[in-house]
Amino acid sequence: MAAYQNLWPWNRSIWLIALFCVGTCRCASGGFTHHILLANLAARGAGITLPEEEGGHPWLLPSDLNDRFDLIWHNLLSYGLGPASFHLPLGHDSFPFFDRTFDLVLLDGHHLRTQVKTEYARESDHQRLLLAQLQIGLRCVKEGGTIVMKLSRAEDDLSARVLFILDKITNELHVHKPTTIHANRPSCYAIAKGVQYGETLEGYVTELQKLWYEMTFGGSDGRGARTPRSLLLQEVVSSEVLTEEENLDRLIALGTDAWRTQLDALKEQRLRYEHTRRPPSVPDIRSRRTGRFRE
Repeated sequence: MAAYQNLWPWNRSIWLIALFCVGTCRCASGGFTHHILLANLAARGAGITLPEEEGGHPWLLPSDLNDRFDLIWHNLLSYGLGPASFHLPLGHDSFPFFDRTFDLVLLDGHHLRTQVKTEYARESDHQRLLLAQLQIGLRCVKEGGTIVMKLSRAEDDLSARVLFILDKITNELHVHKPTTIHANRPSCYAIAKGVQYGETLEGYVTELQKLWYEMTFGGSDGRGARTPRSLLLQEVVSSEVLTEEENLDRLIALGTDAWRTQLDALKEQRLRYEHTRRPPSVPDIRSRRTGRFRE
């Protein structure tokens, strides 16, 4: 948590929205939210997490902090996030927080193995969840605010496009990897500070709305278009643009610290393994029954 200390205003009142959505263990246990509410006694917030009956995790934020945090138990993927002009089938609720903005937006949800399938489920739910969070983050963050978003890895095509988008609409962008949790895994956090409103951000939101609708109701069967992960957001950030030398250099600069943290953790893990593993057992020849040649 220390790495985040200078990335949002701890010394004044702030509002935060946290999407633990299809709930991760860390979010459902209130890790980030707990830390922020303790560090800033003037902070208040709201969040959404998957109901336990649908496979979500228990909510473990201490009771003395709950009066400053409004939690909604809801499946994030059941909200209607398509363009306003598009007709949505019945059953898709409106997102509850689009009428307000927040100083800090935490996007830390991922699809759970324990999640119960509902009528809202699609084959592309892992990617649909990430893109839904990005759209919500762009629409809910206050101008000048901060977005913290979990990515599976900095270097894959979809994550690189997300970083490209965040880099275009913010004053500062960092990629951070905690050293205490999953340090040896490729997941990391994009920290986008100083979000700037304007045509660029509005254009990204429009494209994300169209993409959500296509991934939810497109395709020949109306159950969502099946676009490979590597091609998602291709119409927003083309492969040609993404692989320009200047943009590749920027991606490398953003991801280097996270990759170095993972490399150090993997080296440490290897050293622990080498230190603790037992050498292969050597059979004790003396314990064997001595054989004799037959005469």
